[in-house]
Amino acid sequence: MTARRLLAVLSAAVLLGGCDLFATRDPEVTGSQQSLWTPPTSPEIVVTNLELAFEIGNFNDYRRALTDDFTFAADPGDAAQLEIEFPGTEVLENWTADVDVEVATNIRGGVDSLVVDFVRFDNVDQGQTLRLLKYDYVVSLFAGDTRTDYVGEAWLSIAQQDNGEWLIRDWEDVAGQSAADSWGLLKGRNRFSGS
Repeated sequence: MTARRLLAVLSAAVLLGGCDLFATRDPEVTGSQQSLWTPPTSPEIVVTNLELAFEIGNFNDYRRALTDDFTFAADPGDAAQLEIEFPGTEVLENWTADVDVEVATNIRGGVDSLVVDFVRFDNVDQGQTLRLLKYDYVVSLFAGDTRTDYVGEAWLSIAQQDNGEWLIRDWEDVAGQSAADSWGLLKGRNRFSGS
């Protein structure tokens, strides 16, 4: 069961049952956005935090999911496509956590809503404090009556911090086998759209 579905079931139980399951933890409100942040005590939790933050547009939480030395790398085919679309512009150069947040903000600001579906297919232990989690993803953007899907794989290197929490250090995007564009292309195309 995805975190989104679990949240819906728990919400329905609270509303219909009249019990107060969440009395011990009220959601934080940061600015005008609700925070659904859960302390990332496992690599999987930080991925869920990123997913939910992107969907609801809470970019403080989105940034919290990334290390200070975060990097993003697009699929080589997508990198070549971006060079064609943006000649003379280094779209993928110097991709930091702050750039990723800005791009996510640009993407989210250009649609009515979006849904991210991560499905993990591999978990590689790279030592006690580093994991490589590989996910298939579908990012669905909704604008008016139009839905656009972006499909591919996200290979996420997730590092445990000194405080025990796990954060995303590196993101390697792999284009999918379908005709749909990847999240890497979506990111590249939106790097400068808010400027």
